[in-house]
Amino acid sequence: YHPIIHKKKREVVSLPIPRYILRMLNRRYEHRVNEFVFPGRYGHGRYDDPRTMINWVKDYAGIEFTSHDLRRTFLTASSDLDVSDYVIKRLGTHSIEGDVTGGYIRLSAERMREPSQKVEDMILKKAKIMASADVVGLPQINQREVKS
Repeated sequence: YHPIIHKKKREVVSLPIPRYILRMLNRRYEHRVNEFVFPGRYGHGRYDDPRTMINWVKDYAGIEFTSHDLRRTFLTASSDLDVSDYVIKRLGTHSIEGDVTGGYIRLSAERMREPSQKVEDMILKKAKIMASADVVGLPQINQREVKS
């Protein structure tokens, strides 16, 4: 998708879009009212202040959180999945230039696609939106066979 501009250094960072989010964006595109992914009120301009939606989700779920908590959750999930520190930094749009080794590493969006997808899958499984691969149904056992 369009690169994210790193605000502090005006650095361009391209990130992959995992499958579930891509499906959501495609649905938004099919039902678009203007050229923006998130249109403004009454379809004018763009919606760029997430506080209203965050407050709605907080009220609905009964959980307090901030947009920064969402970043922390994503980056912690990345770490839990043993994603490399450099990839985690890049997925969080953090610079890796200040690190001697990081200055040599160039991470493409394609290199970050699999780790990003793993994090999305993990979050969707924990949210019970996606079935966990860890749960396997067992065949029914005839009780008469067990007693004999």
